[in-house]
Amino acid sequence: MSTSGKGPEKSALERFFELGPAWISAIGAALVALTGAGFFAGHATADKAGPQPTVTVTETKAAGGVRPSQQPDGGDTPSTANGARLGAYDFTMPAGVGAPLGPAAPGQDQLVQGESGDLWEGAEGQGFGAGSGNRLFQLSGGSTPTYQACRTTNRLADQVKSTPGTAFCISATGRMIGLKVLDASATQPFWVKLRVTVWQNTTP
Repeated sequence: MSTSGKGPEKSALERFFELGPAWISAIGAALVALTGAGFFAGHATADKAGPQPTVTVTETKAAGGVRPSQQPDGGDTPSTANGARLGAYDFTMPAGVGAPLGPAAPGQDQLVQGESGDLWEGAEGQGFGAGSGNRLFQLSGGSTPTYQACRTTNRLADQVKSTPGTAFCISATGRMIGLKVLDASATQPFWVKLRVTVWQNTTP
C-alpha cells in the first residue's frame, strides 16, 4: 500500500460538480439563451440546405434575330383597301395651270403653269386634261363620281369640257380621283370650281 499522501485523482465530471451550483446554473442559462436565439437551429438549417441551384433565363428570338412582337406586320401589303376614301374637297382651279390631287386640296405653291400635275386646265378654261402618266375617263354628265363608276367606265378621253355638271375620273399612281365641275367663269380670269374625291387604288 502506498503512503505518498496523495488521494486518488478525481474525474473531470467530479471536478465539474465541485464548481458548485452557481456555475452549473450559469452555464445552463447560456445554453438556453443560445438555443432561443436560433444559434444551433440556424447552423443545422444551413448545413442541410446545401448550395442553391443557379437559375438561367434564356430569351427566345424568332428567326433573323427579331423578337416575335417585332415581326413585320404585312411587308408591302397596303394598310388601306382599294376604294377607301383618302380625301374629299372643293377646289377652285385657275386656267392654264396643272395641280397635284392628293388627300388634301393643293396649295397655291403647288400650282404649275402648263400641262403638268395630275390634272391641268386649258389656258382659256374650256377643258381639262390628265397629267403625264395618268388616264382620264369621262362619266355621264350630271352624275356623281364613285369609285366603282371610275373603276368600271371604259370611256377613255384626252380631254373633257369644263362646263358645270361635267363628271370624270383620273387614274393616277396609287389613287383613283373622281371630279365634278360645280361652277366656272365665263369671262377672264377663267377659273373652274371642282368637287374632288380621292380613293386608294393600287390596281392599274
